[in-house]
Amino acid sequence: MARRIKTVTSTTTEPAETKRNRRTPDQIVAELQAKIDDVKARAAAKEAKANPEGKALLVAAKALDRAIDDCTGDAKRAIEGARAVLSEQLVALGIRTPQAKKHRRAESEAA
Repeated sequence: MARRIKTVTSTTTEPAETKRNRRTPDQIVAELQAKIDDVKARAAAKEAKANPEGKALLVAAKALDRAIDDCTGDAKRAIEGARAVLSEQLVALGIRTPQAKKHRRAESEAA
């Protein structure tokens, strides 16, 4: 059997002082309450997405995003205005507005 060789390492004369930052019960309760609120908001958004009105608004927002990518000039500004109004309705329902995704086709054409 091979023997294990001890390696020499530099030793510090003082141990590193670590100070623990303990949270108060009020801080713990506040953080947990924030998590609960976040879960409730996600559940409400999921329920709103299941609603036919919410589904239709999401589909329309995604269609406008695609149209914005294809247009230029005044038409693009008009579609962006319509998209802004639609986003306000989505937020009022508690649904996050979808972010425009980058298309692979656009990346390959740019190269």
